[in-house]
Amino acid sequence: MLKSVRNEEQFFELVRACEENEIIMVPLKGMSLRFTIYGDEPAVRAFGDIDLFVPFDSISPFVGLAKELGYVMKNPGALD
Repeated sequence: MLKSVRNEEQFFELVRACEENEIIMVPLKGMSLRFTIYGDEPAVRAFGDIDLFVPFDSISPFVGLAKELGYVMKNPGALD
């Protein structure tokens, strides 16, 4: 449960930062379902990661923002 709570905190940190920087980011799968299906019961569904869709023209600003927040790309060559 603690991991799910931390993922939720990270998710909202990313959402706020993207909104402040006008970067488009759409949550997919787990985290978005967390609120629409599971509601206020975070223990019902644990999440190991955060799946996001970022449009092509927002990728570079998003990656820069994520790095500022302390995230590290597992496969930096994927953007080439």
